[in-house]
Amino acid sequence: MDIILGKIQQWYRSCLKAIGRRLTTRRKNTKKLKATHLLIERQPPQSPSDLDGIATRLGDIYRGLGVVVGALSMGIIFCALAPFGLELNELSAHRANYIELVLMMTIVFIFLYVKTSKLHQRWMNSRLLAEQARYASLGIACDRQDIPNICTELSKNLGEQIQYNLKKHIECESIETATAILIWLAFPCAFLAAMAHIFFEHIPWLIFLTAFLPSVGATVHGINSFLAIGELAKEHHHTAHVLKEEEEKLKKAKTTNSDNDILKIGTDVFQIFTEGVQKWQSEIAG
Repeated sequence: MDIILGKIQQWYRSCLKAIGRRLTTRRKNTKKLKATHLLIERQPPQSPSDLDGIATRLGDIYRGLGVVVGALSMGIIFCALAPFGLELNELSAHRANYIELVLMMTIVFIFLYVKTSKLHQRWMNSRLLAEQARYASLGIACDRQDIPNICTELSKNLGEQIQYNLKKHIECESIETATAILIWLAFPCAFLAAMAHIFFEHIPWLIFLTAFLPSVGATVHGINSFLAIGELAKEHHHTAHVLKEEEEKLKKAKTTNSDNDILKIGTDVFQIFTEGVQKWQSEIAG
């Protein structure tokens, strides 16, 4: 155990040195970085796929940092319990406390990075631009009552968005189910460990089941809430269902060659798509 803690201590020291070098370099190049960011903002990519890629990357970074903070929090609790649960000697206990402090500092560093870089706002802005660019052609076609282009845009966007929302619904449902199982397993195990403390000889490592395991369940629940997995699953399912209905209406309208029906379907679908844009606008305003 001493060897493991020593290796972890060395690793975190090297991480802190790397962070220090990074911060020094960043301060020296602040003006250059700001100029580069301004250039990017003034010359955004024209392709909707490029905008969507940027928004996706920023969203993955923001959500990923949230998950990292949750994992570091579990690490802090583990280090706090390790001296008692593992019956560490004085040196190893000090090393565990040192790692605990480093994990806390890492969380503070992440919070400062997210705040100073305005990561959330950049993500919201990028997603707003991506959603506006994705459906701009459909909106223009509806305004001009251009039936051939409306059919083209609907054929391109409906199937793509139905598959996308169904896929995301399945992914979110799977994550929600897995986290629910983990949470429900954590507390019975903690309860049984607590009963073992009462009726049997005191076993130090059981503190990980009685104290650490419930904190893992709570942290996982917190991460799940932060990512809004349950809400996303319902939202994707609803959107896929509504778009599927519009796709069936479009097939019937093409069969009857009803321009009025096609125009109405195009307007309704564009309204469904712009609801997502309005959501991102409210997120930015909030």
